[in-house]
Amino acid sequence: MTPFYFRILLCSGAFLLLVVVSISSYHRDTLYDTVDKVKDKVQGIKHERLAYATFLAGTVAEHDGLVVTAHNFTEDIYFTSVRLLGYHLMHKPSTRSRRKIPFVVLVTDNVPESTRAILRNDGATVIAADTVETGDWFQPDMWRWNDVMTKLRLWQLTQFDRVLFLDSDTALIKPLDGVFDDPGAAIKHTIRNPVDAIDDDIESPLPEEYLLATFPEARHDHSMPVVDGEWAIGPDYFNAGFFMMKPSEELYQHYVSLMNPANGTETKFESRYPEQNLLNYAHRRNGSMPWQNIATNWNVFRPTMRDVELGVYSLHAKWWGPKADLREWFAKEEALMEGYYNGRDEASWEEETGWADEMELELPITTRMKRWMKRS
Repeated sequence: MTPFYFRILLCSGAFLLLVVVSISSYHRDTLYDTVDKVKDKVQGIKHERLAYATFLAGTVAEHDGLVVTAHNFTEDIYFTSVRLLGYHLMHKPSTRSRRKIPFVVLVTDNVPESTRAILRNDGATVIAADTVETGDWFQPDMWRWNDVMTKLRLWQLTQFDRVLFLDSDTALIKPLDGVFDDPGAAIKHTIRNPVDAIDDDIESPLPEEYLLATFPEARHDHSMPVVDGEWAIGPDYFNAGFFMMKPSEELYQHYVSLMNPANGTETKFESRYPEQNLLNYAHRRNGSMPWQNIATNWNVFRPTMRDVELGVYSLHAKWWGPKADLREWFAKEEALMEGYYNGRDEASWEEETGWADEMELELPITTRMKRWMKRS
């Protein structure tokens, strides 16, 4: 081999080695994400626009005269629960979304900007919703549900193809991305000649497609996964704290038409659990848009530590007052969340003010966060 060709071979080998070293320096998830995007573009694949979403009303904080800041946020239980849910969906390594699915928080107009700013800083997408007006028929069981019908504006988030809604008092044990692949979570065609059709004279038209997927509400003493016969009310009634839906302006308008007093709303569904009973009526099993079943171990209402041990993916509970074993678990998760956000804020502050030395600034911010959390 001549010196000329040897030099070419040497240079080529060095170049390939440099490429390999450069690629290996990228975070694995980022590399895979880039490769997948290129493959999808070449193959003409269009990705679904997915989202996780929750709902935060300012009703309780306003009633209690609370003004939330980054230092006293734990005084607002519902706001704290939204932050914990966001921490689990976006940041905690064992539970965060592997698909980088965004977390949307739909807020009412009485949620102050200071509260919204904290959520945005956490990484959430905050969307303000105009209040959905009600009438004399609206008689919820609890005053803190006075703004709950505004939750229906989730169906106006048409920038997304499918949305998984979770009540704010939900916490994750494992990642939830797989629920989007559940066979029951597929978009359905509306049934045009059902047993129990809508009243065309007083109810607005239905969309061509819809999606409402969940599972029946379980009773206190249940298996995991919950099996048939362990329902709190029956196999055809669901809790509106965990469901998959397809946003649709047409369907939102249909829900609004069901709230019209002239429509005999009070005879179609009770308003004790307002939006929950409306959704159960609109998606009744023998109607045009029957709700679909997904696996019962994605989420459980009234959870116990046994549910955790048996593999449930997420818990739905007023975690500030559950049974003793779960109260301890939630307290630990809340502490982890506070440590994470405090560490992030402290690391950012040190970088902005110049308090961190040059050697520390060369470390990834996640490493500096962990060090700060240990110091605190």
